[in-house]
Amino acid sequence: MGNLAITLNKSENLKESESLQQNTMCAKLNLAITLHKTGKLGEAESLEQQVLKACIKAVGSSHPDTTHAMANLAMTLHNAGKLQEAQNLQEKVLKDYTEAFENNHPDTLDAMTDLAITLCRAEKLQKAETVQQQVLQAYTRAFANLGKAEKLQKAKNLQQQVLKVCTEAFRSSHLDTIHVKANLALILVKAKALQEAETL
Repeated sequence: MGNLAITLNKSENLKESESLQQNTMCAKLNLAITLHKTGKLGEAESLEQQVLKACIKAVGSSHPDTTHAMANLAMTLHNAGKLQEAQNLQEKVLKDYTEAFENNHPDTLDAMTDLAITLCRAEKLQKAETVQQQVLQAYTRAFANLGKAEKLQKAKNLQQQVLKVCTEAFRSSHLDTIHVKANLALILVKAKALQEAETL
């Protein structure tokens, strides 16, 4: 497929060449996601680095597609235990999303949460706490303009993210994790999601 793209490029059929190269990148990204999910992190990392380099070459280093590719690579590095490399990329992702969007944009908040999880796992707890405080402040600002049902849904989503961080940083039986589960259950009860609350 790559050779066909080169041939098309040489034959000045650039639109078809660009489309084929885009499809090749998408295929690599999809394969990397599958490899990641099956625990083949080394292979996933290699493909994600190829996708990131291709994105930088095609659209530049500050394009949202490039930032998204960087976020995928950072998550793979995190799961492979390469925490410093993951942190470096996640800080760049957060910077790019903050510049492209705003502090309370979902992609920015996801980037902050991912960074906080990596910082917790790397035992950089003070810095992780600071980032989580920023996430909480951004959600608080976002809640100010929502109705009750929307606030409960946002609160549920936030509490689920906090639960994920606590579960990864501690154990599911840790006191802080249990406290977060209890808060989430209260939110679910208020939102009348009783079956979901019972599972906690």
